[in-house]
Amino acid sequence: GQPERPSLSIKNNESINNIILKKLKIALALTSEDMLSILEEAGVTISKGELSAVLRKEGHKNYKECGDRYARNFLKGLALKHRA
Repeated sequence: GQPERPSLSIKNNESINNIILKKLKIALALTSEDMLSILEEAGVTISKGELSAVLRKEGHKNYKECGDRYARNFLKGLALKHRA
């Protein structure tokens, strides 16, 4: 009687970074400003619009794939923030 859960559709391996960032944002209840400050702590500066493009659904006209650099530095900044 349980409804089937939709499968996670990953069209290519590059979009896994986008999914990781989205899931972390939801799980940690982060705002866009929080994410920008975490990235700045790791030494990466991006605009709010660029972050928004990374967090969009694949197929949207403003969607942008998240590179390994952003994902790696976000995790690095997250570790630095929570260790302090």
